[in-house]
Amino acid sequence: MKKEEKKMQEELLKQEDECAGLDLKLVEKFEVVDKPGHDSGDEYYSGDEYESASEGHGEPCLQDRSDKENVDSDNEENHTNDQKSLVYWRINFRDRHRVNSDTILVDSTTPPSELSSDPFCSLARGPNGELQARVFQFLHELKESSYKNKYMLRFGDYKLTFSERDDSILIRSATEATLHMGTSSNSLIRNGNMAMEELRKMVGMNLRVTKSVFVSNRSQQMGEMDLTKCVNTIAAENLTIFMDSYENIVQIIKLHRPELKKFTLRCEEDSFSGILELEQIRNCPRLKLEGTSGTTNEQLATIQASNFELTSENITKEGINAYLKNRVAAGIPENFYVCVKCRGVWETENVLEGLDATEYESEAVYARVNGPIPLNLYGCIFASIPTDKPEENLAVLINNYYFECFREGKKFDNLYHESIELD
Repeated sequence: MKKEEKKMQEELLKQEDECAGLDLKLVEKFEVVDKPGHDSGDEYYSGDEYESASEGHGEPCLQDRSDKENVDSDNEENHTNDQKSLVYWRINFRDRHRVNSDTILVDSTTPPSELSSDPFCSLARGPNGELQARVFQFLHELKESSYKNKYMLRFGDYKLTFSERDDSILIRSATEATLHMGTSSNSLIRNGNMAMEELRKMVGMNLRVTKSVFVSNRSQQMGEMDLTKCVNTIAAENLTIFMDSYENIVQIIKLHRPELKKFTLRCEEDSFSGILELEQIRNCPRLKLEGTSGTTNEQLATIQASNFELTSENITKEGINAYLKNRVAAGIPENFYVCVKCRGVWETENVLEGLDATEYESEAVYARVNGPIPLNLYGCIFASIPTDKPEENLAVLINNYYFECFREGKKFDNLYHESIELD
């Protein structure tokens, strides 16, 4: 173990001992709820967790840094050695508990010259009075240098930035840091989370956009959002979410009207298949769910999207067989493509039973008709299933961890996530 990591763990354990005897009832004002599967006996994370805190999914969240890098330099002071352990304690606390995002103190860092009393006066209005723009973006990241939350809100060309308050100002003692998670009681009264306040204000204006993007590289540090008063306030063609909080994902989806044309999600939570029950997702023709969704055979059978991709360990060969039978009976829609992955191991024996399927002579013949086969697939079954339309068959590729099907000879490209970068 590196000396720095060992020292950091010693500091965290020391801090835990100091906090053990404190009255934590005051924490209730932050609406803290224990995470399922986590208890007070959980070990702290290693220092490496914080060293890579802003790596997230390997893609940066706040990209537009060319002229704003030092905009909030006064709010980016380096932590002293005494403060570091308190900062790490705060991060561990938020990772271990569900914290309401409104209890995290966040200030605006937008330069005054870029603020406007009426920033949307020049925007066009939709048929129902919606403010129209090409894009709406909410981007959050945990800053690597200071381990503080950063936010960016954008609607059209108007952009607002925010930063969590500096710990050197807010953390004054171990007791105060423990009870207020890095905030002092005085500052708690003065202000709240300005990023969340502006988000609610902006989405409450009735918006219409081509693409809507919500990104967080450390959802636990951002906290649980409260968007319950904003429902169906965004009309968007495409919605992309990168987030690891199921509760936040559901609230964000509910912000949008049930007229999405494409929905893509990247989530590392173990199960988020409940979103398939939401009207916005049921009505969406194109879905890409990246992460272990937990989708069941029954849920697979109800998906109406003509183009979707998902991963689930709960789908079995019986579920695949039933889906194919229902799809053939209902007819093959335009632009049809399905890709289902499993991180476990499926049984493929008799998976095409009752479908009048004909296997291709070889992998080469399949590839000649349907295009290249995805890399690193082995032991595949390549088959053609007839439909109720002459000369229109369903091409099927399946092995014990991968399944895809589409109109024979008409395979479509995989769906992609909308860009999360500013443009």
